[in-house]
Amino acid sequence: MSYFFIAVHNEQLKSLICAEDEYKNLVLKEIKLKKKKLDLSRTKLKNTLLTSHNIDSKIKHYKQQLKDFKKPIERLDEFPFKDFFFKILVHSRNNIEFVLNPFDTESKETIYCFPEIVTQYTIRKTPYESISKISCL
Repeated sequence: MSYFFIAVHNEQLKSLICAEDEYKNLVLKEIKLKKKKLDLSRTKLKNTLLTSHNIDSKIKHYKQQLKDFKKPIERLDEFPFKDFFFKILVHSRNNIEFVLNPFDTESKETIYCFPEIVTQYTIRKTPYESISKISCL
């Protein structure tokens, strides 16, 4: 009689082990499928970033725009500010911020600020100093 119960328990253990293996295989298969989808999505996003945020292309574009400006400009209307900058913020007479948006993002957050540029100039023999800053969105 005890042999019968041992055999029944052994069969139950075998069926549980088989069921557990099937469950593990199903879970593993599902995880692999999700990983494959995530890898594909990541690759698509990476390719989109590489094509839409092509830094070399943006630098080439800015260099092309600046090629005619090898020396300081004499008048403000000599420089195509609207073509070059996303916006210009005049904080005060002597503090101006030029904002680039090279990737045409919707973001309003600054992602990088170049070091400030201090420019000294004279008007009617009075020396002045202005601070300019270029930031990127």
